Amino acid sequence: MKKEILIAFLMLLVLPTAESCSSPIFYNQYGVPVNIYLNGVVIMDEKDYPGQKMVNFTMVVNNTDKTSGITLYLVPSGLNGYLYVQPSYYIPANKKGNVTVQAYVDGPDRSGTIYITGACDDGPSIAEGLILFGINGRGNAPPQTCNSNDLSCGTFPNCQDISGWDGCQYGYYRNYFCSDNNIMYSESCTNFCCQSYVGSSGFCGGGICKGTPPVCENECDFAGRQCMSGDVYSCETQLDGCKDLIIKQDCGQNECLGGSCYNASQMSGKVAYMCRYDACNDGIEDEMISWLGSKNWLVVGKAYNKWTDAELNSYDLIVCSDETSACKTDSGTVAYNEHKNQGKPFIEIADDRYAHAAYRFNYLNNPYEFLETGNELYKTATDLIINPFQNPIKIFNSNKKMVIAPDYRLSSGVADILDLETDHARSVAFKMKETGNQGRYVYLGWFYSGFPSELTLDGINIFNRTVLWAKCGDACLADGSFDYPPVAIAKITPNPLAYVNQSVEFDASQSYDPEGHSLTYYWDFNDSYKTGWISTPKVNHTYTKDGKYNITLIVNDGKFNSTPLIMNLTILPQVGNRIAFVCQDDSCSQSSEQALMAYLRGKNYTVEGKSEGSWGDELKYYDFMVCTSSSGCSIHSFSKVYKMHTEGMKGFLEVPDYNHLRAAYQLGYVSWWSGYRANDDSAKIVASDPITQGYSGDVPLFTRAGDMGSIFHYSMKSGTQKLLDVNTKDASTGFKVDSSGTRGRYSYVGWVYKSSYADLTPTGEQILMRTIRWVQCGNVNRCG
Repeated sequence: MKKEILIAFLMLLVLPTAESCSSPIFYNQYGVPVNIYLNGVVIMDEKDYPGQKMVNFTMVVNNTDKTSGITLYLVPSGLNGYLYVQPSYYIPANKKGNVTVQAYVDGPDRSGTIYITGACDDGPSIAEGLILFGINGRGNAPPQTCNSNDLSCGTFPNCQDISGWDGCQYGYYRNYFCSDNNIMYSESCTNFCCQSYVGSSGFCGGGICKGTPPVCENECDFAGRQCMSGDVYSCETQLDGCKDLIIKQDCGQNECLGGSCYNASQMSGKVAYMCRYDACNDGIEDEMISWLGSKNWLVVGKAYNKWTDAELNSYDLIVCSDETSACKTDSGTVAYNEHKNQGKPFIEIADDRYAHAAYRFNYLNNPYEFLETGNELYKTATDLIINPFQNPIKIFNSNKKMVIAPDYRLSSGVADILDLETDHARSVAFKMKETGNQGRYVYLGWFYSGFPSELTLDGINIFNRTVLWAKCGDACLADGSFDYPPVAIAKITPNPLAYVNQSVEFDASQSYDPEGHSLTYYWDFNDSYKTGWISTPKVNHTYTKDGKYNITLIVNDGKFNSTPLIMNLTILPQVGNRIAFVCQDDSCSQSSEQALMAYLRGKNYTVEGKSEGSWGDELKYYDFMVCTSSSGCSIHSFSKVYKMHTEGMKGFLEVPDYNHLRAAYQLGYVSWWSGYRANDDSAKIVASDPITQGYSGDVPLFTRAGDMGSIFHYSMKSGTQKLLDVNTKDASTGFKVDSSGTRGRYSYVGWVYKSSYADLTPTGEQILMRTIRWVQCGNVNRCG
């Protein structure tokens, strides 16, 4: 009997493919297949879209049917105002296509369902499927929406009345309806509509309008948006089946590039980015484009083989980073002609150990280069790009692999300007001045494993000066005749969490102007207080109400304003010096628990202790949580203790009395909970941090030796910051994890173990109290 049931079930599984066309395969943003017939899940996160509210989100769909195209219909449910889809998507036979939706990521978290139907060109339908779609939002206000009915449907504020839209289109009768504020339609073949489209010979057969449609002349044949005659146009199929040019945006006095209007006077210059694919998401392409855009460069990117000479004439310089394809600028390609024969500047930013463009331009005799590791550059020449800096020039805070080219490979006239770490005849940056019809050229090998977002201030300035030089040569850097807007950079301490009535420092001292002009600063703290224009880069501000705030910084160089920098800060209720102690049981009778609770009370903290299971919603009235015993630190994902740290931004301090990191493991900060035990009275400072400020090397923590717990470096996950190591192994006895998203701050103190707090040295006591205050409020000196 069981065998018969199994056979029947398997027959049901294959029935859709027998009576329908081939089922499409959906892929999420990471290229992973999503099974639409087994409740496939797609999650998008606001952290991937900083500063944006409504974003485009693309899934790739593979039409596996080799003979028929597929028209897909997506119907969202439970996502009103958060997700907008097109009425239909067409994927050609045996091809991959994009399904792009618009998603609102600035509001609360949201989840719902996207129901998927569709039909092949030859009539059969695909098996119906669905995607469970989730949005991890930023937590701000929900979106404003239309009324989600025939009289008011669409993306607010462009609500549309679709009550009169029903009628014949392309031989079919379309019935329009509104679903979660998405304009959708169902269609069916009628003889009247079919004959209206193809003529009197038209008829409906098997649900398909058959006959020969009228012949028309298309005005255009392109996808997306393009610039034509200085304005933005799309190419759209009309009711007669013809493709017509439709103006989408009148640029007026502004400039049209890459299908958008721009005010070029406010931009540093126009960059044509030659990508591997149109999506510009290979290697470091998307990060480079984003970084250049944040520095006021107008960047348009698309596949390297899609650019034309006519298009490139409108840009100031060309950039490539993909050494697999885009930087292989062979003779006869558009990029080669523009650079070598038309004088177009070119920057090659290697994402692999090659210099393909430099080799093809004859600037060096071998495209295959070497890798070296470091984080400091060394000037090897007197050059306007690097003259303001002193050797060595630290461009990353940690070591990165970089691509270097031996000097003996450089052609005559090519200038080696920077080596890695020291002058050793191996260039990590070289350049070629313009000669005759050939444009300026720069090669940068810094970004094999590093990203522009990781650059130090000197690294940012050198990179920006390099791009400026490529655009317009020595004149940009020598006589000051070119003036570019300043760049706003800020740091908030503490961040991203602070507390009511806590003094928060806002530091814009790393903001800069490419020409070195002095700056003034304007802060908007989003609580009705604005500083006005001030000359000091640092300012302190105190919030009187808890909530989430968007802080804006603008800097001015005397002529231009920077692009506004918007940062997020969460303000929690006022600090009360109250600690929730997570004990083995409600008696809190373990000796380690009693000792730490007594120590904290001696530092004027109010400490209440009970078991993990006894803690509930009252945790919100405490500043942070502490555990020390093995059982007390063995927290569980279903408990309020776990959720208040991971979802409620509550800090957590783990001071275990054994060489286990049970809380850190459960919270996801280490890959294993068992650590290493050492016996010592001191530990090594391994990081410059407010907690360890003023100390270096081996520091005494106790007046007598005792056991110390630690965790091996290889067990520490990304995001953990080492503070102290034991002296005998590569193992951390003190580390921290900063707050992010809805998580609170966390710190591990393994060096106390079972030692007496009375044996702490002044150094040990100061480091311990700094750690406690940092977990409590993000400030190592005082809270409140």
